[in-house]
Amino acid sequence: MIRLIVTAGRRVREFRKEAGLTQPQLADKVGVSLDTIGNIERDEFFTAA
Repeated sequence: MIRLIVTAGRRVREFRKEAGLTQPQLADKVGVSLDTIGNIERDEFFTAA
């Protein structure tokens, strides 16, 4: 049996592409840096404790 794991970052990337947005466009729309969008899409993000 194959188990597919979809990460939060992968979902963000899929939704962004479905919306026809580039990373810079999404960053501008949600008010974060381009680096932040890249980090989220690579699942390299941390929340404040």
